[in-house]
Amino acid sequence: MSLTYTLQTALTGLNAAQRALGTTANNVANANTEGFSRKEVHQATRLVEGVGYGVDTEESTRVVDEFLTVEVRKQLGMLGKSDAISEVLQQAEMRVFGPPGDGDRGLANKFADFLASVEQVATTPESAAARGSMIAQLEDMLNEIGTNANAIQNLRSDTDRQIKLVVDSINSDIEKLADLNAQFARAVPTAELLDQRDKVLQELAGKIDISVFTQDNDTIAIYTAGGEALLEYGPKKVIYTPAASVTESTLFRSIEIYDYRQIDEATGLPKAGETGSELVSAGVRMDLTPELAADAVADADQLVVSPLENGRLQGLLEARDRDLPKLGDQLSEIATMLRFNVNKAHNNAMPYPLPGTLSGTRSGLADFDAAAAGGTATGIARLAVFAADGTNAADISLNLSAYASAADLAADLDAQLGAIGTATITADNRLEITLGNDPTGEPYGMALSEGTSSIAYTDAEGRDWDYGFGHFFGLNDLVVQDGTKTTELAIRDNIAGDHTRLGRVLLDDVAGVPVAGGGGDNRGLQDLAEALRSPFATIDRGDLAGRPATLSDYISDVVSGHAANTAEAENRSSATRALADELQQRQASVSGVNLDEELSRLIVFQRAYTVSARVMTVTNELFDELMNVGR
Repeated sequence: MSLTYTLQTALTGLNAAQRALGTTANNVANANTEGFSRKEVHQATRLVEGVGYGVDTEESTRVVDEFLTVEVRKQLGMLGKSDAISEVLQQAEMRVFGPPGDGDRGLANKFADFLASVEQVATTPESAAARGSMIAQLEDMLNEIGTNANAIQNLRSDTDRQIKLVVDSINSDIEKLADLNAQFARAVPTAELLDQRDKVLQELAGKIDISVFTQDNDTIAIYTAGGEALLEYGPKKVIYTPAASVTESTLFRSIEIYDYRQIDEATGLPKAGETGSELVSAGVRMDLTPELAADAVADADQLVVSPLENGRLQGLLEARDRDLPKLGDQLSEIATMLRFNVNKAHNNAMPYPLPGTLSGTRSGLADFDAAAAGGTATGIARLAVFAADGTNAADISLNLSAYASAADLAADLDAQLGAIGTATITADNRLEITLGNDPTGEPYGMALSEGTSSIAYTDAEGRDWDYGFGHFFGLNDLVVQDGTKTTELAIRDNIAGDHTRLGRVLLDDVAGVPVAGGGGDNRGLQDLAEALRSPFATIDRGDLAGRPATLSDYISDVVSGHAANTAEAENRSSATRALADELQQRQASVSGVNLDEELSRLIVFQRAYTVSARVMTVTNELFDELMNVGR
C-alpha cells in the first residue's frame, strides 16, 4: 500500500468525522425544537476490489421508533376526542346550571322557590301578595326552563361552528402534507422532511381519525377511519357548512370530501354539479328520541352517522349530536312534567269569583275521538252553573263513555246548558264554554269537577296519558305552551294579568246539590302543592330511564347526572392525556436529544477528526522525506 492510499484513507476519516460533528452540532442546536428527532450519521468501510479504502458516510437518519410514533398518533386522536367532549360538557355545566355555589341559579332552586310559594298561598288564598309571589315564582321557573333549553341550543350552535374550524384546520394540514409529498417525490427524502411530516401527522391525528400508508416513492397516503381518502396522489378537501341557527330540530349538513380538481380555486368551494364522498351524514342527531322515531321522516334521514372513532372532530360531533341533545331531552321532560301536574290540579279548581267563560287550550281533539272509539274515554265530570246570588242554575253531568267524539260532547253540553250558555268547538278545534247573564242581569259563573272522568291514550312516543275532562281540553290551564318547543312555556295570559283568576275553589256536593267554595277556599291550591309533589310517569330521556318520579327528584337526577357525566369526561380526558404524555416521553427518550450523550459523541468525533488530521500530517511529512531522498 502506498502513501497515497494512506493519505486518501485519512481524508475519508477526516470527512466522516467532520460530517458527524456537523450532525451532532445540529442535534444540540435543535435540542428544544418541537418535533425534532435526533439524527445519526452511519459509517461503512469503503472497499475497493475487496480492500478497505477508508470510510463512507451515508445520509443522516432519524432515530425513531415507528411503533411508538403510530401509538402516539392514536393516543392523540383519543385525546382530541375526550378533550372536545369534556370542554363542551363543562360549558354546559356553567351555562345551564351555573357555577358551583350559586344559590340563585339552577332548576332545583327555582322549583323549590315555586313550591314554597304555592304552599304559602295555600295558607292565605285571599292574600294578593301571596298570589302575586306564586305567579312570579312560577314565571321564574318557566323562564329558567326556557333559558336553559336555549342555552343548550346556543352551545350546540357554538359547537357546530367549532366543527367548521376543525374542518378548516384539517384542510390546512392536508395541504401541508401534500406539499411535503411533492418534495419527497422530487428528491431523496431527508430526515428533516420526515420530521416535518411526522409533526403535521401528529397534529392531524388529534383532529380526525386517520390511517397512514407509505407509498413507493416515499410519499404517503392518508385515509379516514371510514376508508375515505384525505391524501393520495393529490390532496382532498373536506367541506362543511355550519347551520345558520340551531334548534332541537335543525338538520345539520353532511361533511363531505372532494378531490382538489373538484374545487373552484377562486371560492374554495366545490364547482357546480360536483359531488363529494360523504364522511359524516346529514341529520338531526345521533340518537333519535321517541318523537323523532315516530314522525313521518325516515330515521335514516335524521340520524347523524359518523365512521370516525377518535379525533377532535368526532368529539365535537358527539357533543353536538348526542350529549347536548340528551340534556335538552331531559329539560323537555321537566317541562312536560311541570305543565301536566300543574294543569291537572288547576283544571279541577276554579277562581273566585267564578268564571263565566272557559276556553280550552288544546287545539287537536283527535286523541279524544280515538279514546272514545277505543273505549278509554270514561267516567263522569260535573259542571255546575251558579247565579250571582250563589243559587244553583244548572247541574250538568258529562258521561264521557256516551260520546263518540269531542263534537258529540260539545253538542250535548250545549244542549244541557240551554239558554244559560253555549258550548262549541271553535274554528281552531278548541272547546269553549260561554255563559250568559242570570235573571238579574248579572253574569253566571261556573265550577267544574273532574270527578271520575278519564281520557286515556298512548301517544306516538309510547307515553301513556290519563286526563280528566277539563284537563284534557285545557279549560282552566295555568301553564300553556308559548311556541313550538316543549320548553317554551308561559303562564296563561288572563291569569298572568289577573291573579284573582288563580284556581283555588273546589266544587262540592251537599245532599246532591252542587256547592262552590267561597273566597276562603284553599283546597285547590293545596291540591296544586300536592300535585307538585306527586310522581309522574317519565319516559327514557338520555341516561335517565323512564319511571315514576316527582319533579324534585327528576330535576335532582338531571343535575347530578350531568355533573357526573362532566366529571367522568374530565377524568377520561385527564387519563387519556396522561397516557399520551407517557407515550410522548417514551418517544422523546428514543428520538429526543440528550445533551450529555451528544457531548460524549462530540468528544469521540473530535478525537477521530484530530487523529485523521494527524495521519494526514504524518503522511505529508513522509512525502517530504521521500522527496528529499531524491535530491
